[in-house]
Amino acid sequence: VNSDEPIMEKEKSSKQGRKIPDIDVDIEFNLEKAQAEAYNMDLDHQEKVLSMLDVNDEEPAIVEEVLEVVKAAKLIAEVVTTAEVDVNAASVQ
Repeated sequence: VNSDEPIMEKEKSSKQGRKIPDIDVDIEFNLEKAQAEAYNMDLDHQEKVLSMLDVNDEEPAIVEEVLEVVKAAKLIAEVVTTAEVDVNAASVQ
């Protein structure tokens, strides 16, 4: 990233007779762009990530399947535990 670039942009814009707020906006944009390049980031990264989250419509179905398996496993564990108690009670008598 060339550190002289924002200064040169400011000089160019002042020569063109632009207003100070317009110059400030350009400088802020150049700063954001330089920071993004320095960290090798895309300025639209957040929107891309959020749009990727919206695409996955299969996830709720997978979650439902997992819940069904967990419920079945709990039911089996409960039946086995109950049967174990009955067997132990019968062997005590």
